[in-house]
Amino acid sequence: MSDTPPVAAILPGDVLLYAGTGANDWVISIKTWSKVTHCELALSTTESAASRPGLGVHTYPLRVDDLAHILRPNKTLDMVGVKTFHQQCLGQAYDWWGLMRFYTLGEQSLDKQFCSEYLTRLLRHGGFEPFQAEDDADLVAPGTFLYSSCLLRVWSQS
Repeated sequence: MSDTPPVAAILPGDVLLYAGTGANDWVISIKTWSKVTHCELALSTTESAASRPGLGVHTYPLRVDDLAHILRPNKTLDMVGVKTFHQQCLGQAYDWWGLMRFYTLGEQSLDKQFCSEYLTRLLRHGGFEPFQAEDDADLVAPGTFLYSSCLLRVWSQS
């Protein structure tokens, strides 16, 4: 596949997976055993919903730097449900502690979320289950979305 992401092909509801190269990305890739270090949900060809490190939950300009994969749910998302949940979460902090909690003990935060936890919940509020319903969103790593049989690969960096 091409190294240049087909931005015009991105649809609302597409899952965007990133393979960053910064220090935080390195820590995440070591912790999760994956090159995928961040994930977001496309709201349009110009905006995404995400919890970004150091910034938290907001609507962001769509970015293609470090974009590694574009995945599409195999059924239509309820974007009203997605946007309603997104509005409820705006301003929440990025959950660094929760990110480091994968497969360990600890309590789930109720006022902050890391990227894959947030994306899992966004998809669920859109009527789409990317994994098993009983899977705790707080234990989903960014690269886990690559293994969902319900997400179709639209584009991957070669």
